[in-house]
Amino acid sequence: MSHNTTIGKEIVEMLMFSLYPEPRTIYREYIQNAYDSIREAVEIDLLSSLNDGIVYININKSERSITIKDNGTGISERNAEQRLKDIGNSIKRLMTRPRAGWYGVGRLVGAGYCQKLTFRTTYAGETSVSE
Repeated sequence: MSHNTTIGKEIVEMLMFSLYPEPRTIYREYIQNAYDSIREAVEIDLLSSLNDGIVYININKSERSITIKDNGTGISERNAEQRLKDIGNSIKRLMTRPRAGWYGVGRLVGAGYCQKLTFRTTYAGETSVSE
């Protein structure tokens, strides 16, 4: 049995706007994901402590753009497509030390409020960039 499941735009919009009716929630969700990535980097000794973690936020009014970056682990090229495309399938539930964001939908909040939303990630030790 082979079938590619389609998730309609309406269900994605329902998730975004019913769970995240306030546009500023974007910052909370993305900063929390950055923090979780930094925490993971500490746990696998890429960073010495949480104090070494950096979350960078740049708001460029003239370009009407916002960039959020961190120095956490990132997502490996092998896992990037699945982790960024899956909805409601967070690996954070499986971790021995649970993180925020167990539902796997937080990154969707930006799609409801942005004209263009890009996720770009590089995993520690890899040179490739997944987008």
